[in-house]
Amino acid sequence: MDEINQNDPAFIKSLLDAVRKGGTVNFKNFARLTGTDERAVKRAWENGQLPTVQFGEIPVREGVVALVSADGLRPKKAVPQFLLDADAAARELVGLPPRETAPAAAQSADAIEAIKLKYLAAKTMASRAQSEKLKLETDIKKGVYVPRVEVELDAATTATQVSAALMQMPIRLAGMCAGLPAEQIAEIIRDEVAHVVRTIQESAFTGDWGNE
Repeated sequence: MDEINQNDPAFIKSLLDAVRKGGTVNFKNFARLTGTDERAVKRAWENGQLPTVQFGEIPVREGVVALVSADGLRPKKAVPQFLLDADAAARELVGLPPRETAPAAAQSADAIEAIKLKYLAAKTMASRAQSEKLKLETDIKKGVYVPRVEVELDAATTATQVSAALMQMPIRLAGMCAGLPAEQIAEIIRDEVAHVVRTIQESAFTGDWGNE
């Protein structure tokens, strides 16, 4: 690409006219129009930093807006004023709000500070998560928490024993209570219930049923 004088009023006017006109251009013309290296423009497009339409054409307005923010197009250099002017015009035409106008140095300082704060917050969260993990592991070893599968197995075993003992009660009571007065039947039922309770295996998680 021929050397472009980015301070040339004619060059700046042609860019602003292109922004106002809109439409699309190819990679080479977009690079020439914006004073940007053609290879950098192509890389930015391949990385998804620049918008394109059919056949790789770049929409001028949206392309200028994306160009100002695209990494790698102007490494270690501030965005030139002529591009900022074109960007402002393009953003207005596509309905976007103006960019922040803080100095580049202030923006960099704010960005670095924001990264530091995010890092410290992430580090704090990681430390807290590690502490909670260690506490949970210690509590599990102490028996404060019990694996769910063990609780479910114990509950199923206890329920099976209770069901089996209760199902035997009618058979046992039918023969024992025939022809007896109500007071004796009640006494026999109380003894039978106590017998059933004593036969239930002690639960690992609810205590000794036979002592309650």
